[in-house]
Amino acid sequence: MKLESIFFLAVFSLGSLSCQKEENKSQNKIEQSDSIPSVKNIKIGTITVPDDKIGIGCITEYYRKEKEYKDLIFMQTGAPDEKGWLNFLNIDGKQIEFYTKESSSGENDDENKFTIKLEDDNYQVIIDAIIGEVSIDSDTAQAHGIIKVTNKKAKATGSAEFKGGTGC
Repeated sequence: MKLESIFFLAVFSLGSLSCQKEENKSQNKIEQSDSIPSVKNIKIGTITVPDDKIGIGCITEYYRKEKEYKDLIFMQTGAPDEKGWLNFLNIDGKQIEFYTKESSSGENDDENKFTIKLEDDNYQVIIDAIIGEVSIDSDTAQAHGIIKVTNKKAKATGSAEFKGGTGC
């Protein structure tokens, strides 16, 4: 009887340890999968802007850097109403309009740099630009830089390098 009790106790103990190890393994898997966020990259696509949306005044157009002024990815115009500057951007296949009260924002120590910050309920957009060639005669300025987009809810991000300019 004593031998049977010892055998039963040994089997029970091994079974408990085995279950505990399996439980720890599955808990470790859950912790590992929770600690690695799944990040989706945002795609910045080309835009088309209807003439009636362009408004009056200066227009800024940025093209995908490597496409030689073929893929328009950002446009800022004077708004057709009192809302301010109208900005167009294509995020994951959907053309989105952002309004801003000023054409650029943020402070830069370098007078050849400027930042445009756009935001709505879903996205935050930061455009960091460096001013290149400026022509007073034709009232134009060239620029290049990077557009960074963040989806606030999904924590997804994307960016695109650009070149283009502003004409008045």
